[in-house]
Amino acid sequence: MVCIPVVLSQYFTKLRPFALGIAICGLSVGNIIFPPFTRYLLETYGWRGTLLLLGGVSLHLVPLAAVFKPPANLHQSPQNTTNINFTSFLKKAMDFSLLKDNRLKLFIVGTTLGNMGIMTFLQHTPSAAVSWGLPLTQAALLPAAFAIPSIILRIPISAVASMQCTNR
Repeated sequence: MVCIPVVLSQYFTKLRPFALGIAICGLSVGNIIFPPFTRYLLETYGWRGTLLLLGGVSLHLVPLAAVFKPPANLHQSPQNTTNINFTSFLKKAMDFSLLKDNRLKLFIVGTTLGNMGIMTFLQHTPSAAVSWGLPLTQAALLPAAFAIPSIILRIPISAVASMQCTNR
């Protein structure tokens, strides 16, 4: 999921929030499609076959990711690359001075806690529903119920975020 904003930010400047909103809707579509698909695979092929097939589906993302190329304006002439040593590379790669910003710390903590809450809900709701008496086939659809409002609301909210009055 991290690669979506990075790649799209290189291509879109004016309507970037709208483009990101549409692209991230694909995650919600996956949340709708994959639970029943995974349930079907488990019933048909067992857990080993299911993991093999889901791994194959995920492996198809590698050639798709290879298609992404940086825009032409990002290509710059390389600066003296022959004198780069490992120590200077590590100092540049491990620059943690950004972590001194309290707003970034708050963003990291909030995003981490929010994602933990969402993932806990998505992973444990079906098993809790089964323990309450809901059939397994219906319980597998509960994460999809969480994804539908995400699809419906993400596009209008990202359209508002792309407006001149809200976009910085």
